[in-house]
Amino acid sequence: MNTADTRSWEILPGAFLLTQFPMPENRQLNVQMRLSDSMRKIDWPLKIPDGCDSALVFISAPARDNIRFHIFPFFK
Repeated sequence: MNTADTRSWEILPGAFLLTQFPMPENRQLNVQMRLSDSMRKIDWPLKIPDGCDSALVFISAPARDNIRFHIFPFFK
């Protein structure tokens, strides 16, 4: 019997969230997350690289103890 390989579908995230806002003058972002199972709040300061016109900030959080940030700067 043939069975479809669905392993790659099982690792897809449950949700995607997007937002857009102007570049801060000081090029600093402070990401705040409140963990859903507690009142604990986590703060992460992020610095957008100098000279870029815009940036994509990617936050990956597959688990509450496994949160990563990636900044992708865009230049004209």
